Amino acid sequence: MWQAILGVLSRGGLLAGCSAGAMIMGETIFGFGRHGNTAGFRLLPGAMVVPHYDEIPEWVVAPVRALIGGGLTMVGVEANTALVKTGDALEAVGSGGVTVWNKAGKARYPQGPLPDWNNR
Repeated sequence: MWQAILGVLSRGGLLAGCSAGAMIMGETIFGFGRHGNTAGFRLLPGAMVVPHYDEIPEWVVAPVRALIGGGLTMVGVEANTALVKTGDALEAVGSGGVTVWNKAGKARYPQGPLPDWNNR
C-alpha cells in the first residue's frame, strides 16, 4: 500500500484524509494509555496532526502539547477546514482554521499559508 501511495504522489496525485486519516499524515500519532504514540506516514515530518481541534476539550489536547518540548509541532485542524500541503508549504483552506503549537509558541491561521509552521 505504501508503495502505491508514493507512486501516486510522485506522479502528481494527491492523498487526502480526514479524522484518523489526517492524523496518520504526521510523523507521530498520539496514543492514550498503554498504547503510547505510533509512527505516522511522516508526510508532515516533525508534526502531530490533531483533527477536530475546535471540538476537543483542553484536557485532552494538553498531553499532546506536552510533546512539543520533544521537538514535535502540534497541528490542530478545525472542523470544515483542510490542511493542504504543496511541496513544503502548508495552507489552511475552509471556514475554520489551523492552530500550530511549537517551541516558538502558538499561532492560529484562519485562512492561507502557514509560514514557518515547523519552526522548532
